[in-house]
Amino acid sequence: MDDSDGSEDEGIICEETLADTPPYSFRITLGRHYDYESVVTILVTILHGAQPVGYLNGRVTDRSFREFHQISDAESAELGEVGASFCHDDGTLRYKDIAGLSAGEYPQASGGGFLHIEQVAIDEAHRRGDVRLRCIKALLEWLNVRDAHEREERAQAPPTRQPPMETDPEAATRPPPTRRPEREYVHAGWTLAVLQPGEENADEERARAAGQEEDTEEGKALFQLYLAERAAAQLKVCLLPRLLFFVY
Repeated sequence: MDDSDGSEDEGIICEETLADTPPYSFRITLGRHYDYESVVTILVTILHGAQPVGYLNGRVTDRSFREFHQISDAESAELGEVGASFCHDDGTLRYKDIAGLSAGEYPQASGGGFLHIEQVAIDEAHRRGDVRLRCIKALLEWLNVRDAHEREERAQAPPTRQPPMETDPEAATRPPPTRRPEREYVHAGWTLAVLQPGEENADEERARAAGQEEDTEEGKALFQLYLAERAAAQLKVCLLPRLLFFVY
């Protein structure tokens, strides 16, 4: 369901609400970065009925535009450190520094979108269960489905530049219309996603990542849910100090 309201806010690229297990839903808003055209900002509002009860924020950096370290560091020192830990300045992946990843097995991770999920927060009354995990999974899937759909639409669309009129004496010598190269478009799809736990989700995410089944039924159920979601989404999940990352 597309929630775009036709507003004049030029900073908003699109807004869409994804249905979840009732009464929850996730309203995703993609926006243009105030400074860098290669960055798409993300805000996901977690809704309980019509009431906002939480949020996710982050950004996707299209690494095909290069200068990855400068762009990351300009956003925040934290993101600059994260970006430098995973990638070279041209955006390619530091495979040798990341246990569990190899260029042969995951070549696609070295280009495309770098998704940094800065924070996932939810009101205390809604923290039991897996709402935050479902929100992250829904966002990861939706971004790449949307990106693939946009690429397909552009590939099938006719060239935007119209051929010259037949009355133009130079018509026969002019080249035919061409499409804008795909590399010149900013993409919100991702090939590498990084989650840096905040105060609201640090304990749960660390427990999932490290595979620690705590001495409670809730802890065991949480970890089993994580394993099931991981298998269902077919994502490779690895752990660096304080960081979870996913490879598409």
